[in-house]
Amino acid sequence: MHQNSRRIPHFWFNALAISIWLGSFLIGLVLNSEIYTFGESDGHAIIFDVTTLRNTDSEILGKILKTNFQVELINLSGGGTFGLTTFFSLGSNGFIAGGLVKKTIESGLDWHEILRYVMPHSIEFIAFWLSGSMGFELAYHFIVALATGEIEKSVAPYFIIAFLLCTLFTIIAGICEVYLTLHLK
Repeated sequence: MHQNSRRIPHFWFNALAISIWLGSFLIGLVLNSEIYTFGESDGHAIIFDVTTLRNTDSEILGKILKTNFQVELINLSGGGTFGLTTFFSLGSNGFIAGGLVKKTIESGLDWHEILRYVMPHSIEFIAFWLSGSMGFELAYHFIVALATGEIEKSVAPYFIIAFLLCTLFTIIAGICEVYLTLHLK
């Protein structure tokens, strides 16, 4: 088994994923918020206004979990697309989140109220960033395997643990969003 002496530490993939999301969040925060609309247009929208749904909490939780798992799978698919789907997924989600925060600020809510509604989503963001990091690292190992013809098996435990953490964070975030955020008064 070939040990890659130039292996990039996990930290840099994490930093890359977070930087892409935060950079596009700031761009979305600065740009005009009129491009954002609420509502599920074709059933495939990444954002929807769950406060307008007339469903039970468990049905809303199911929709949120489905949407968040789709985003994470798109992030992970970057392993086979040289990181492109991961880049676009993190970038678009950060951009949309920034625009939604700007639209919320423009609606007249103060920062205290905005943070009160956004904080439960922080766990969700961690899951997105971690799955993005995994997508970039999978892409890196895919490229190394193509170049050397060898697969580094020592990273498998990291990916299993990171995937399980993403799943756990997504479930916790969905529960917080449905049972905390939607019921805040």
